Amino acid sequence: MLIAQHPRHINAQGLGKTVQTISLLAALNRVSGCERPHIIVVPLSTIRNWERELAAWAPFLNVVVMLGNSKARKVVIDHELFVERTSGGRKSSSLQARLLFVLGNLARVKFHVLLTSYEMALAESGALSKVRTRTCKTAQRQPEGSDLF
Repeated sequence: MLIAQHPRHINAQGLGKTVQTISLLAALNRVSGCERPHIIVVPLSTIRNWERELAAWAPFLNVVVMLGNSKARKVVIDHELFVERTSGGRKSSSLQARLLFVLGNLARVKFHVLLTSYEMALAESGALSKVRTRTCKTAQRQPEGSDLF
């Protein structure tokens, strides 16, 4: 994986968890062909660092950052998260219609990685609940047994 190639990014305090996570997402996308979206919820103070590291280690991933006031988040939700179900006013073929039916919301997601803070994810939990993801809980902010999405 990427972390094995660049051990200088491992330090005593952070243990390279950011780069390890990014290398896992990159491997899932490139090696396994996993197109499933990933939502990374991190403290607000670390979002820019995550954004920079994602751009450096996995530039092929479409990363969307959701921050700001409710108007800014609405723009992100309306224009950066989901694909319109119809393409250019044309009717979809029966195969396309079946794929949309089978894949559900996965067919509508534009991003590979959504990067946000706990507060933003909580504020937009309604929109984010439409995204099918697998959850991996590592943060201390989320109480055990509660589901944010």
